[in-house]
Amino acid sequence: MDNKETFNRKRTYDRPIFTHFKKHTCPKCGNILSLKKETKTVNSKSNEAKDFDFSAPVEGFIIGKVTFIWDEFICRDCYLKLKINELYHIELFNRRAKNYISSLQDLKLRKARTIKKLFNVLYRRFERNRHLGQTALPLLLNYNEESTRTWAAIHMLRLGLNTEDARVVLKEVANGSGIMCDDAKRELEDYERKNFMS
Repeated sequence: MDNKETFNRKRTYDRPIFTHFKKHTCPKCGNILSLKKETKTVNSKSNEAKDFDFSAPVEGFIIGKVTFIWDEFICRDCYLKLKINELYHIELFNRRAKNYISSLQDLKLRKARTIKKLFNVLYRRFERNRHLGQTALPLLLNYNEESTRTWAAIHMLRLGLNTEDARVVLKEVANGSGIMCDDAKRELEDYERKNFMS
């Protein structure tokens, strides 16, 4: 392979420790995810170039056609495909939602400021990256765990993403007797009030 061909190929490794040293399950069906190599050739002058990093290995930028190579997760059962960063944030969201519920159940850890800070961090993360929110949040609505479904629905309402699906989940939780019941009721009341006023 000559130097020119080597220079016009770019291999990226996103979050290598997260990717290769931990098992990951499909957020949709629960089966083990596999890694699949993806490739795409993009011209630096094309419209889709903005979605790729054309920086050169040392300095400057690569001009012309570049073949990008990266890994994605795929479920062999339901065929769901996820970028590494998308799965990372889905798992982060799920883990923090579980921690939130644990803190509610343990009176020693029940600190309103900590809970509020956690919620604000999650909300700002998806507010900054709406594409990530559109990908991750609907998948989290399918989780069996009530806390994860509830927080996903709350975020979706506040960001204006798939609001009808989010309302269905929140109504289901609000009509139950779980620990997230009051949170779901309050969020639905706020949403209805804002829509009535607008």
